[in-house]
Amino acid sequence: MNQKICQKIYQKLKDEKGQAMVEFAAMLPLFIIFILVMIIVYQVYHKTMLAQHNTRTELRQSMYENAEGAFQKVEMQERVSVDVPGKLSEMMNTDNISGTVSIQGYEGTYQGNGLSRYQTGKTQRLINY
Repeated sequence: MNQKICQKIYQKLKDEKGQAMVEFAAMLPLFIIFILVMIIVYQVYHKTMLAQHNTRTELRQSMYENAEGAFQKVEMQERVSVDVPGKLSEMMNTDNISGTVSIQGYEGTYQGNGLSRYQTGKTQRLINY
């Protein structure tokens, strides 16, 4: 019984005459493009995470160095860029993917500079920065 089933399966596979190879050859370029796009997305994500980490570190260092200075708002920025390789850049109509990572914070100590005013039942302190 098993031999008959094996013969039927063999006959069906024999009759296809390379259909699987043709389908594989048709899908291979799309698969390669998909893999390349995934690599580029990973690079963008990885570089963005590194830029955020570096920006936070710079902000913390600036806060530490200017701890006794005037109270002020600070914004740190870092540019992120990833090159798009070869023919994929032609398909995407760009040579690179870039963006800016920014973070805001406050440094210094509050020294009373500013203006106090009474508004809606609360004292509100406006700080000049």
